[in-house]
Amino acid sequence: MPGNVGPAVGIARWTAEYLHNRNLMTRAYVSIEERADRIVAEAKDGSRHMFFVVPDLGMAAEALREATGSPKPAIITANTRKNVEALAAAWKSFVAVPRLSIYFVSPGAAGEKRWIIHPSTHDRIADAASLKRGLLALYEGVEPYR
Repeated sequence: MPGNVGPAVGIARWTAEYLHNRNLMTRAYVSIEERADRIVAEAKDGSRHMFFVVPDLGMAAEALREATGSPKPAIITANTRKNVEALAAAWKSFVAVPRLSIYFVSPGAAGEKRWIIHPSTHDRIADAASLKRGLLALYEGVEPYR
């Protein structure tokens, strides 16, 4: 991302492009609207899928409150160690939001640009004792956000 573009703008641009490209194949959405702090994708059935842009996952409380009302909520954040640690520290808050997806992105990466976790599902199948170690392993699979 260019140096003069803030993380929220860079992540929002990447997310909008990702959704538009995915929609070319799936045709799941009838519209994709970019807003300051989120992207709203309207599905064919009229439901609105919210993609909250939260560059610093430690500041996700408002997005988590709003995400609870969305049928398929997602938080898009920068792939940084700080964000992985914030997720681990507030794990139960993220698990409490049904169907939540969290995308850790690095738009400027040369290879893979994202990894995704579904906290409520992950919580049911993963060992709590190895949570942070497992999250860090996923983080290391994608270049850190710059």
